[in-house]
Amino acid sequence: MNSLIYNTGTVSVSGGLSIVEGNLTGWAVALVEGGVFSCDGLSIPILSVEDDTHLTLAYAWPGANGSGKQYAIARTSSEATARAATWTVDRLGKLAQTPWGVGVVPDGRGTLAQRDALSPMPNDDYCWLRVEVDEPAELYFREGGVWLGPYELRGEPGADSAIPSPAGSKGWTPVIAVVADGARYVQQVIDWTGGNGGKPAAGQYVGSSGFVETIEDAANIRGASGDGTGDMLAEVYDPSNKAADAFSMRNMAEDGDAKIMTAAERVAIAGLPDALASKIGRDEPPVANSFNLLKDAGRFAGSPEPQGARVTSFAAPAYIQPANGATVSAGPKHIYDNTTYGGSFGDLDADVDALISKLKDASYRRYGVEFYLMQITAGAGTGTARTINGVSHYLPFAIPQLPLPPELTINYHVLVKSGSLGCGIPATPNWLYLDGQHYTGAQQILPADGWRQVTRRVAYDPRQFNGYDNLIHQLFATPGAVFYLAALTVTPGLLPMGEGRYYGVVPSLEAWR
Repeated sequence: MNSLIYNTGTVSVSGGLSIVEGNLTGWAVALVEGGVFSCDGLSIPILSVEDDTHLTLAYAWPGANGSGKQYAIARTSSEATARAATWTVDRLGKLAQTPWGVGVVPDGRGTLAQRDALSPMPNDDYCWLRVEVDEPAELYFREGGVWLGPYELRGEPGADSAIPSPAGSKGWTPVIAVVADGARYVQQVIDWTGGNGGKPAAGQYVGSSGFVETIEDAANIRGASGDGTGDMLAEVYDPSNKAADAFSMRNMAEDGDAKIMTAAERVAIAGLPDALASKIGRDEPPVANSFNLLKDAGRFAGSPEPQGARVTSFAAPAYIQPANGATVSAGPKHIYDNTTYGGSFGDLDADVDALISKLKDASYRRYGVEFYLMQITAGAGTGTARTINGVSHYLPFAIPQLPLPPELTINYHVLVKSGSLGCGIPATPNWLYLDGQHYTGAQQILPADGWRQVTRRVAYDPRQFNGYDNLIHQLFATPGAVFYLAALTVTPGLLPMGEGRYYGVVPSLEAWR
């Protein structure tokens, strides 16, 4: 520690600059603070030492540029001795407070059991190094008649590195495609997404235990061939109506000879004779444009519905029959030519705006027919109960026992303000969709869910149908729940559904009579 010459590592010097950079040097650790720097036959006093690898000369380097050069730093004897003494006092002081074990020579070593069995027990200032299988190496110090520790065998944290590390591939997620390999089907990485820094290379395949480079080493994901079972052998595919989702035209894409019929083309063949239509695949019954069986069109502004875009006042329809003590009242309304989107007839209520934003693109939110939200507050009654997601829900309203077509669609929007709503799944063919997505189990709707479009597609066997169903909406609420109901539609036939497909106000026939 008190050597007068320090020459560990190499240096880089630049003509006209006073900064010297070291490589594998340790000037700060060696407590070099001054002295004379010598290199290439030139000697210059040291002005300051910034850290282990940087020092400043008293004046600019007069020689040529160079790197990887041998050098020497000559310190005076008094400086080296003083710095060594200072270093020793400083390290011993830190060691007394937090002995990390730097430069410490243990007085004994072994397991903790061997330490505690020492006889006689050592005096203070005794250092024990723990050496034990499957345990970390630790130091203990005897002080005041007790063992202090453990202290890890590591030095003090060093300065941050000035050398940047290369950027790695962090956070990238592979985009996988299925490709054919003869009779096999394998997975290939075609892209990466979501990461930062340089994107990894694509093209590798997925093997049984990770990525592989060749398609021959990729894992075959195709199952064994054999006879189909279940719906694949059924005369009519999927009697539980999943076929409506699996073969939705919204999920199809044209490719090569596979063409999708456009709306205009479907209209063009609508009048073809059945014999010809059956030859081009029109075996499904056509879906007519929807109209609303409700005389007020679900606008909740009087019956029949107003013959115009504006409405004047809320009117609770007779087809909503509160149950279990529930109450019905007026909610906010959608405003024609509203101020929120550039008009002059008032701002939209925030809940109305949220619904309209879900139903329409921004350029179509200023106008549109006006309608009210209906606020329903569930009562304390507990009739017609359903347990949904472990929570008891009860009927907030029923509909009259009016005649219904055997095939129909009920569509409406709900926003839970407090409490909980539940959408039941009856045993009859009454299928549930939320925001266009088909669900086979009962679903709970909470305030955090925001507006949800609830759709019931019903298809009864006419020979097994009473002709009415006052619980066909299958909506239930917790006692005291408050929710909005909007744009209620009851229309004959099965409306096309798909995830993200929304229906707003559907007109009644009354408006056009």
